Amino acid sequence: MRQIDVVNLVQYKPKWKERYRHESELIKKLIEEDGEEDILVEHIGSTAVEGMCAKDIIDIMIVVKKIEHGEFVAQQLEEKLEYVNLTSNGLFKNKFFLSKNNDDGKFHVHIVLSGSEEMKNLIIFRNSLREDKNLFYEYATLKNRLYEIFPYDRKMYRTVKSIFIEMKLNEDKNFIFQDSNKIYTKASLES
Repeated sequence: MRQIDVVNLVQYKPKWKERYRHESELIKKLIEEDGEEDILVEHIGSTAVEGMCAKDIIDIMIVVKKIEHGEFVAQQLEEKLEYVNLTSNGLFKNKFFLSKNNDDGKFHVHIVLSGSEEMKNLIIFRNSLREDKNLFYEYATLKNRLYEIFPYDRKMYRTVKSIFIEMKLNEDKNFIFQDSNKIYTKASLES
């Protein structure tokens, strides 16, 4: 099994806030030095939710007003902060996705357009997890259950989580997921 396929879910670490703060300050400073303005930087994903289990990767969202700004910011992150741009693989539409590993851990940066559906959904879901204890518990339970079911299949782990998030954002109560071997319902994942 390739290391990239392994799901490494860990309990919440208070240091995630500091890691985000430090990296976001580097990003903001870099962007400001190059004269870009009106760019919002947000901590997103499970590491941004106190008490939530997560993979030990800090997700950062940079919101830009124009796609050209996104291109510029992505280029700056690559050249000056050693991020690797994974956008060109065709998996990402209407955004840029960059990743880096350093002594301070792993970071993923999502560059999205202001007002885009993706931007809104990332903020809404993060804030909902912070404010709604039932949703927090349901999502944490799902993540732990998926970790048990798919410890060596990050793609399946991520796919089922994405379906859950989409369902919650759309308030669709009929959650069903099927892979080649089995059909998973919300109830089967909770048992």
